[in-house]
Order: sequence, then C-alpha cells, then structure tokens
Amino acid sequence: MSGTIRGLPTRVGESMRFEFEVKGQSETRVLRIYWHRAFQYLRPGQRWRLPVKLDSPKGSVNRGGFDYERFLLSEGIDALGRVDQNHVAPPQYLGEALSPQDHFDRTRQVIGENLLATTPSLRIAGLKRALITGDRSRLDDATQSLLKETGTLHLLAISGLHIGLVATMTAWIVYLAWPIWSLFGFRWSRRATGIIAGCLCATGYAGLAGFSTSATRALLMLLVACAVLLSRRTIQAMDGLLVAAFVIILCDPLTVLSVGFWLSFTAVALLIWTLNQRYPRRRQPIASTLLSTQVRLGIALLPLTVGLFGHIAPAGLVSNLLAIPWVSFIVMPLTFLSTVLLMLGHPSQVMSTLTDLSFVWLLESLAQIAQWSWALQYRPYPPTWIMCVGLLGGFWLFAPSGWPMRWVGAVLLTPLVFPGNTNTEAQKLQLTVFDVGSGVSVLVEVNRYKLLYGLGPQHDQVSGIVSDQLKHWPRESVDQPKLFINDVIVPRVHGEFIGHFNALRRVASIARVYSSDPKALSRHLPPNVQTYQCSRGQRLYSEDWEIELIHPGQYLPKLGATSSCVLKITRNEKSILLGGALDDAGEHHLLTIYPELTAQVVLLGLSGHRRATSDEWLDRINPAYAIYSVDADDRYERPHPEILERLSKRGISTISTANCGAITLAIGDDPATIHIQTEVGMKPRFWRFGRDCPK
Repeated sequence: MSGTIRGLPTRVGESMRFEFEVKGQSETRVLRIYWHRAFQYLRPGQRWRLPVKLDSPKGSVNRGGFDYERFLLSEGIDALGRVDQNHVAPPQYLGEALSPQDHFDRTRQVIGENLLATTPSLRIAGLKRALITGDRSRLDDATQSLLKETGTLHLLAISGLHIGLVATMTAWIVYLAWPIWSLFGFRWSRRATGIIAGCLCATGYAGLAGFSTSATRALLMLLVACAVLLSRRTIQAMDGLLVAAFVIILCDPLTVLSVGFWLSFTAVALLIWTLNQRYPRRRQPIASTLLSTQVRLGIALLPLTVGLFGHIAPAGLVSNLLAIPWVSFIVMPLTFLSTVLLMLGHPSQVMSTLTDLSFVWLLESLAQIAQWSWALQYRPYPPTWIMCVGLLGGFWLFAPSGWPMRWVGAVLLTPLVFPGNTNTEAQKLQLTVFDVGSGVSVLVEVNRYKLLYGLGPQHDQVSGIVSDQLKHWPRESVDQPKLFINDVIVPRVHGEFIGHFNALRRVASIARVYSSDPKALSRHLPPNVQTYQCSRGQRLYSEDWEIELIHPGQYLPKLGATSSCVLKITRNEKSILLGGALDDAGEHHLLTIYPELTAQVVLLGLSGHRRATSDEWLDRINPAYAIYSVDADDRYERPHPEILERLSKRGISTISTANCGAITLAIGDDPATIHIQTEVGMKPRFWRFGRDCPK
C-alpha cells in the first residue's frame, strides 16, 4: 500500500514505529506501522509503497490499567501493521508530500537527534528531548520509573507550566529590548509587542510538542488571555478554560477518550476553584502559596491518580516542591538557551555543561526521595463510582472560603486511601485468567492461598502485564508492601510461559517455584531462586479445595509440551483443569493414568493449537466450559478451526481472552454453580461493540 509518514518516527528496539496515512477513494486511514531494521532514514512527510501485514487495533483488556484500544481510537489509528520483509515487492520510496505539521515534525526530529548526538549522557539527552520536543520515546525505563515514583512525570508533559514559561520569557525579553527596537523606527506598543511575541513563541513551542492535548489546551488558554489583555477587557479564568475545552473537542471529539485530557483540564479547573476566594485575603508569601497549592492539588487529584494509575505517591508533595521551581527557573531556561545556541550553529560548552549538571542534580535528588519506603504505594483500581465520589470530595474539601461542612470532602476521599479488605471469601475459589496475548498466566485464590500458573509471554510488548496486574491486586492489608504468592508454576520452559521473573519479584513475594524442567528454567531466573520439579501427586493445597499436580510423572523424560505441568483443582468431585502446554500425546498419556478424569472447566493446551485438544480428550474430560488464552492476531492463527469445530459439536461453551479480555471464575459453596465474568462484559465500550462476553 502507498501512503505518507505522519508524526515523528520513533525507535522501538530494532524497529521504527510511525503513523502511515493511506488515502483511499472515499476516506483516509491512519495505520501504526512497525518496520524492523528499516534500511533508510525515515522522516515525516515521506511517501512510501510498503508491503504490510495488517493486524486489528486491539490490545489486552485486564482489570484497570491502560486500555490500548481506547488509546488507538483517541489517536485516530485505524489498524496496526508491520512491514513484511519477505514480500516479493520490497519497500519503495516515492518522494515527499509535506504538510504544515510535517515541517514542525521535521524540526522536532532534527532538534531531538542533535540533542542525542551532542549530549554525553543518553539519559540526560532523553530528558532534554522530552522537554523540548515532547518526545519521551528515548527515556529509559529507570528514569521513567523514578519520575513515576516521585510523582514528577508530569513535568515532562508539555503543558501550562512550559507554555506559560516560554511565553513569559519571550515577552520579557522583547519588553526589555524595546529601546533597541525603537531605534529602528518600530512604533508598536511596547506592551502589545511583548504579548504578541510571547504568543507566537508559545505557538511554535506547542508545534514542536506535536500539539498534544495538554500543550494545545495551554496554548488556547494563553491565546484567550492574550486577546483579553490586548483588548483591555476582563474574563473569568474558568471561562477561558471552557473555551479551550470547547475548541479542542470541536476539532477532535475523540480527545475525550484521552487520559491526558481529563487530567489536564481537571487539574486546571481545580486550581481555579481552590484559588478563587470570595473575600480576597492579604497577599501570602510565595513559598506559602506554592506549598498550599501543591497540597491541594495532590489531595484533590487522588481520585484520578488512584483510578487511572492505581497508586498514591506521598513523596510527590516533597519532590514537586523541589522539582517545580528547579525545572521552571533553572532547568528549562538553561535547556532552551543551550538548544537555541546549538541549532544556530554556536554551541556553548559552558551552557551545555550547566544544563547537564542541572539535570544530574534533579535526578540525584529525586533518587534520594524515591528510596523512602512510603514514596509510592499501590492501590487496587476502584470502581468508577468511587472515583467520581472521591473527585467530588476533593472539590468539596478545597472549595472557596465560606463553603460549609468541608469534612464531608474528607469522608468522600476515605475509600480511595483506605480501600478496606477485599479478600476472597472463605471457601470460595477465584480463578483469574489474565489477558496476556498468546501465552498463559492464571491466578488461583482460595482463602489466603495464592498460586500463579504461568508468567505470560516473554516478549517486551506484554511481558509486564502480569507484574502490573499483581502490584495493584487486593492484599490482606494496606500496610502489606508486596502481594504474597505461595506457589508459582511454569508449565513449560517456553516463551509463552516464562515471562519476566525479575519484574514479578519486584511486586510480589514468592515462596516456591515449580517447573517441568527446573534445570532449563534456572537459566532464565536469578541464581538465588530455587526451582522444584513438577511431579504427579504433589498436593499444593488440601483444605476445603484440593489443588494438586497430576502431570508429569516422576520418571517421564523431558519431552517439551508432552511433559507440561498440569494442575487440577477439585472439590466435591467437580474439577478445573489447567492444561498449560499439554499436547495430544500428553493428553493421551494423562488419560491412561487417570481413566476417570473429568473437569467442568478446562484451559485448552497450547492455546487451541491443532496439536492439542484431541477428540479423545474432550470426550473423556467432558467439560462444560473451555477457556483459551491467545492473542487476537496470533501468528499461528489459534485457535485452529478444527478445535473450534470439535468444541461446537459437543456443545462446549468457549471463552477467549482475545475476545473477552481477562476472565474471572468464582465458585462458592456449590461447586456446580460457576460464576463467570469477563472484563469486556463488565465494562462495555462502544469501541468493543458486538462482543458476546459473560458479564
């Protein structure tokens, strides 16, 4: 297909990712393309004819967290794709077709690459690039984690702080340099010239940021304020905010799906609301005003912080009191001046060194704060209604003077800070199949016992899903720093099951690890982790429920999928089977050992591959439900049509993570009654319309 590169191409590992605009006869489509080891330098505005394999714009749907499908929709991306390196027709360059925004993006690209080339530290170069161009793709994981833990990641999102500083610095420079301009016969008003110059520079800076939601909102509010100042009229701050929101939604209605839209406008609305005094008091010291504003913002925005990101950052108060003035008055001016000198061809070694030192001091200070034990506390994602009630409480608590019963606001915020005990009920089994794409990860909970079956795929795009879910999982108490997992079972040492163990250990304490091949698994684990052999007859839990391993046998050789660990969960002659990577040979062997084996629910082996789930297996097991964990665009095209036909012929209900997201099974005192819920069924969205999933 032929199209044009739009936006800023970014590097993801060994691939280049970019938006590809394809114009048809009646409409224009935007694709997000991955090009592995692109052989040519990619720039915005270039036209290419590319052989592309398309994928549907879908992502994992789990409890809370990031909704990738919503993100793609808000960005106007219609499909995903990757350049087919084996196609008979190679990629072909067709020239250029530049739009006004492409000129901005090319300038962003040149500035970003110059900063990377001239800054000795790649870490600091990534911070400079983010602050100047709004491109955070070069930030390493350690830096992003540090900024997140200290609540300062917002300083790199170009918004009102940055736009306002650029406009103010420009206006003051023009205002102070006015005598020089007047010598050349310039007769405009000194005040009006400074305001207009500030607005023009702020517009250029917003363009360098790609006109993101936060930058556009700040720019529109600034333009409204400039128009008011030039016309010598007055306008309420809330009116300016509403005008900015109206214009943004009018230009792009889908921007309301963006998390940044709600965070940006809610924060500014909260500032206007809390600083509005019915009876103005005498002027407060700057330090006192800054401290009061930061405390109010931190507390009142707790509902959005917990609801959208699942954490509380108490250290954010201290770190922001330190970082905001430092970034505003030291880091940003030095970064802008050094970048301007660099682009003009007159780089200053002294200025660049001072800029780097300002970033180093900031990062070292934040690293000290991040070491505090209470710096970042994870919380379960609350229901939407609790988040809305908490937001109301924040506005109520910090309402203007004269507002009655402020304590009501504190009461409304309490469920977010202290969510209470949400443990599984006694004698109730809860089994959660995470949506990890083409892989397996299942969390089994009964009483206080927890077992994790599979760690999900190992590839980078989904390897963090399991650890991200578990760090927000409900715990016995709020004070418990990590989730405790009694047993972890890796069914097979394969890329679909071993995930990233180090990421898991950072968010959970693990007692025991089992595998079908401990020696092979040890190569993927830290040296101090001991792994036990899966063996038939091992009972992991035996109170009201029985959880045991039924495969492989002690003397069965290592046969890959055939010797995969199989878990059986039983109560009152009703069972759940987790087949992992068991193939048809392993199924036949297991049925030979257990001729009376049955199960009400079965997790399909090999995610529905044709080498598993045989007719013999289904006839003997006779399940009511079959679950398979697979990606929506699995490269092996699983589940295979033959498997689906076998299941349909026997009247077995099937549930797929590709279609329904994460799946939760809850079984109480009556094992015959299984309550099944899915994330897609519980959270219907119009971009997932038409999916028939249990609620």
